[in-house]
Amino acid sequence: MKYILDKRTIADFLDEKKYLTNIDMQREYIYNDIPQAQYLLDSIQRGIPTPAIYLWDNGDGTFEVLDGKQRITVMRLYKNPSYLQGTPHNLFLLVDHMDDDAFLGYEIPVIICKGTEPEKVETFKRINTTAMPLKRFEILSALYQGIFSKQFGDWGISLSPTEIKFFGAGNRGDNCIKALELFSKDIEEFFRINRDKSFVDGLQKKINNLVADTVAIFNDYNEDWYILAKIVLETPTIIAQWKANKEKITLRYLQ
Repeated sequence: MKYILDKRTIADFLDEKKYLTNIDMQREYIYNDIPQAQYLLDSIQRGIPTPAIYLWDNGDGTFEVLDGKQRITVMRLYKNPSYLQGTPHNLFLLVDHMDDDAFLGYEIPVIICKGTEPEKVETFKRINTTAMPLKRFEILSALYQGIFSKQFGDWGISLSPTEIKFFGAGNRGDNCIKALELFSKDIEEFFRINRDKSFVDGLQKKINNLVADTVAIFNDYNEDWYILAKIVLETPTIIAQWKANKEKITLRYLQ
């Protein structure tokens, strides 16, 4: 693999067809409600250097953004609040008005890499040590993108109040990993072999059944639901007995 050091301006990164941020390995934009966007814009306004953006040279005049999507998205939103679908992001309200020429001419260091597809994947895995590091779920979803990770991620941000008691709330996949750890010891391998399989028709049904069984068995006890779920999962042969005589058996397992 080869790489070179160079620089680009914000004006360059506004070209969405040349600098591609919506690639398989990149996570969704997450700066909209946190200080990172303001810090970046303030740095640009003050002329303070920002970290390098990693690009992958596709060899056809386009570049995939391996690291820096969040920053490029902020730059694009500052110029066009409707850049993303949904509610407009008025990031220009975060800082004082910037001179347009100064904003567009702001230079950012870039590291341009070129090589094989496996080298691109390995580079992506190694460079994601930014101010907001990728979570484990985000990395695995990026590396093994497919219907499974998409549906699994959607599930993780729309849990019911009961499911939140088991796995916690959040929008970056920690609860997804916590749920999956109940069913697999090798999380990455599970993502790999299930990337094109339906989460809804597979793992989600197992999770739903486990939650329902745990609540049915332990509904009189306000304990750690995740630990109780592990108990249920590890003792499937006595679930029927538990439901029939849960008072005596439950007390034995809670001691």
